[in-house]
Amino acid sequence: MTWKEINGVIIKDGFYLEPVAPHKIAFDTYTLTGKILNDRGEKYTEKKPLLLPLMRGGSQMFLYMSGGFRKLLCTKQGEEIDYVPIKISRYGTGTIGLEGKPKVDEIDIEQTLEHLKRHNEAIIIDDIFDRGESTDTVQKMLLETGKEILIATPYRKPYANRTSTKVNYFVEDFNKKTIEEKEYKPWVVFPWEVDDHDPDLWKRLFPQFYYSFYE
Repeated sequence: MTWKEINGVIIKDGFYLEPVAPHKIAFDTYTLTGKILNDRGEKYTEKKPLLLPLMRGGSQMFLYMSGGFRKLLCTKQGEEIDYVPIKISRYGTGTIGLEGKPKVDEIDIEQTLEHLKRHNEAIIIDDIFDRGESTDTVQKMLLETGKEILIATPYRKPYANRTSTKVNYFVEDFNKKTIEEKEYKPWVVFPWEVDDHDPDLWKRLFPQFYYSFYE
């Protein structure tokens, strides 16, 4: 896959690349956590939610969010925040815009349904809400329980949503850009996606990590 740079913006496969630095992810996810707790903290003091990070993207956000929840909600010794990671598969390495129905791990859903019996609501956590299909699939599976199933992600692509599902809590939107009179959609690149890009591009996107993998 080839890439080029136009006016300081990296273009690859018809998308403009938007790398998100680790410190920004941490800051934005703590901001996201604050939004949720400001809105629902009193409710969660009485009954904590079940956290459902979607793998792999939601794992990093879950770590920050669960830490914030433990800090402010777990006031008794030994208290924890309950969670079930849910594996989603569809995308191939280095691809974007690939069609296909999301595949949700059945065992993870079974565990989630069991855990939900002890909670009034759950929060689905992901790194970015793009087409919404993965999140929509999981949410619909769980709404049948009659419990409230919220969606939280630091980032959205509002133009890309193909579902009727809406994000309950988010921090920032990524939208299309016009560069030299041509419109490009965003490809948000996270620092754990080293397997999706060639070494030269990775060095340009995340120079602080380059030598850990390639030299």
